[in-house]
Amino acid sequence: MSKQPKPCPFAHPINAGSAIEPINSHYHGVCHDCGAEGPQAATFAEALKAWNARRSGDGHRKQ
Repeated sequence: MSKQPKPCPFAHPINAGSAIEPINSHYHGVCHDCGAEGPQAATFAEALKAWNARRSGDGHRKQ
């Protein structure tokens, strides 16, 4: 499994703004280019797996 987040499915394909960040007592993926957020997870590894499995129609885009 990759230890780096994949590019955001909503932002430009070559963006470098994706990251996994802590939020309160959880982690989530976030795109610093477009503001999209992934689902919260208990661990960094779970958040990374969830972020890397995302597709553009998964409903986690920040409004």
